[in-house]
Amino acid sequence: MGTIEILEQADPKATALPQLSWSREHRVPPLASETLHLWKIDCSASEPVGFSLLSPEERRRAERLPSRQQIRWIHAHVGLRRILSRYLGQPPRAIRFLRSPSGKPFLAEAALSFNLTTAARLALVVLHPSQPIGIDCERLRPLPRHAAIARRFLGVEVAQKIQQAPPEARAQLFFLAWTALEARVKADGRGLFHRQESPMPSFPVQHCIPESGYLAAIAGSSLPPLVKWQTFSLDLQC
Repeated sequence: MGTIEILEQADPKATALPQLSWSREHRVPPLASETLHLWKIDCSASEPVGFSLLSPEERRRAERLPSRQQIRWIHAHVGLRRILSRYLGQPPRAIRFLRSPSGKPFLAEAALSFNLTTAARLALVVLHPSQPIGIDCERLRPLPRHAAIARRFLGVEVAQKIQQAPPEARAQLFFLAWTALEARVKADGRGLFHRQESPMPSFPVQHCIPESGYLAAIAGSSLPPLVKWQTFSLDLQC
């Protein structure tokens, strides 16, 4: 489904989208090819947790960030390591990442596909055993420059579609289109500013509400239906 079709089918109320519920299971079931696993990480704690689990490169990157952003970044990436350790059978600190030419991280010693997104205090991780997968999440909020951003990144037709909507619906429509674009770009792996080098695959997209006030999109080459998703919440304090 293209972005125009997503906007045409959008309900003016964000609550019409599927709202996810989260399990706190500690024993995660096997990740089968006909499903995907989605994890939620609460990054709102005021003190950093698990800093020692990060690689030296990750620590240096975190230390360059402003304090509030730094803590959330640490929690998201510590959470990612702790989640992946459940699937790989390795200690979180031992997991090694490589990066594609566009900067997309992937596992050095496993074929497991994963993607991380952060939005304010929330981080989400999606996993699939084989296919490329991408995820984006945004906190729903007024965005004064959404029209200019839409024209630049989403195209004139999509920007016009958003501007023709009632004012109260424009923010949701913008974030529906934006998260779909970001999720597809991340699944494709080339990055937002490299997608014009050759046509980007039109991956299917599924939108959902991970928490009230947030909107997420997941894209993959062959997305399992929503009923096949398994959703888990990670407690960083455990």
